[in-house]
Amino acid sequence: MEAITNEARIDASPSKVYEAISTPDGFRGWWTKDCDVDAREGGEAEFRFDQGKVAMRFRFDRLDPGKAVRMTCIGNKNNEEWQGTKLSFDLEPRGGATVLRFRHDGWASKSQCYDQCVGGWSHFMNSIKSYVETGTGAPF
Repeated sequence: MEAITNEARIDASPSKVYEAISTPDGFRGWWTKDCDVDAREGGEAEFRFDQGKVAMRFRFDRLDPGKAVRMTCIGNKNNEEWQGTKLSFDLEPRGGATVLRFRHDGWASKSQCYDQCVGGWSHFMNSIKSYVETGTGAPF
């Protein structure tokens, strides 16, 4: 199995970063404006892209305020390679800032979609950082 990893140092508290990765407004600020989010363990979220042509539905497996978020892709539209993959966001306070460690795990193999997502997640990690630090991200 393949994984995509990334890390960002964000000049904000873990609780503020956690809001960005666990609330409807947070996801809309950095990932996609077109989403529905039931942010509770066992709750689901759907993230839509390209006017709904591509969508992924996730289950929240773990919500640990200020520390971590875990999600599993349980449904997709035109994005089969995401099915069953897992997103992990881990937060570590460091010197008045927060280190956000991201992992998108469970890829069957490296593929064109995988390669596109490597670049996509790099963009979205910068988007989270900008959103949390300035209030303006670069969502899709």
